[in-house]
Parts: sequence; C-alpha cells; structure tokens
Amino acid sequence: MLFANVGLPMICVELPFLTAALLPVVLLESAVYRWRLSVTWKQSVWGTLRANLWSTFVGVPLAWLVQTVCQLVGGGGGIWDLDTPINRLASVTLQSAWLVPHMGEYDWMIPAAALCLLLPCLIVSVAVEHSLLLRYWPGVPVRQMFGVAVLANVLSYVILAAYWSVQLFKGLAAHQT
Repeated sequence: MLFANVGLPMICVELPFLTAALLPVVLLESAVYRWRLSVTWKQSVWGTLRANLWSTFVGVPLAWLVQTVCQLVGGGGGIWDLDTPINRLASVTLQSAWLVPHMGEYDWMIPAAALCLLLPCLIVSVAVEHSLLLRYWPGVPVRQMFGVAVLANVLSYVILAAYWSVQLFKGLAAHQT
C-alpha cells in the first residue's frame, strides 16, 4: 500500500465526529443562550447553528492545521517507542494532530488523541462563536456574551469528552486482552 506509513491525520476522525455531533451541540448551546441571554428561541437556534457551522468547518480545520505544523516543527513527526506509560502519553499528546503509524495501537490512540484535540477545538469554538454571535445579537454586552459562549461550549465539550473517554477505556480494555 502506497500510504501505509503515512499515519493518521486526526482531522479525518475529528471532523466527521464533530459533524455528527453538530445538531445535539446546537440544541444544547441554543438552550444555554436562550436561558442566559435575552434572545428568542428562533434567534438562539439560528445564531447558534450559523456560529457552530463556522467554528466546525473553518475554525476546527485551521486549529488542526496550526497544531499539525507545530507538531512537525517541534519534532513530533517521528515514531516514538511505546514501551513505557510516559512514552505512550507523550506520543499521543504531542502527536495528537497527526498520529504516526503504530499498527495495533490505534484502538486506544485515536480516542486519546481526539481528547487532546478537544482543548484547541474548544478555544477556537469559543473565539469564533463569540465574535459571530456578537454580530448576530448586537444588543448583548461583550463580557456577557463571552461568559455565556464559554459556558455553552464547555457544556458541549464536556459531553464530547465523555464520549471519547468511553471510547478510550474501551480501546484500552481491548488492547489489554
């Protein structure tokens, strides 16, 4: 196979996952915005949907690209030995944007890398959605919007992290057998 030693660009895992989670995320975040701000349900759902589309399909790929470049520039492009727990942790953390080929290890490495990628995705999501929602709802004060954007996104990302945590434990259990 021509690309057997290329590894796995995690954007190929993360973007389909975030796309599948888009509707539940929009519904959850819309409820938070409706609850904490003086916007109607229609405004809340429509604004949240548009902001999440931008953060998912523009913000997340840009964050992944920056992280990939940092990984390659920082020396994270080589294959690490996975003999010790600290090497496993370092490998999956420092190489989370683009996993190098460790055949037989992906069952736990993919969820672990996805968990690592959630933090930069959260930061980008808050930044993108905050700036867009300020335009969509100009009557909301900047500080209030930022606080509610952080709350809405943290709640969403806690649920996403819970999913990947379950997958990680399943992968580790399967890897031990």
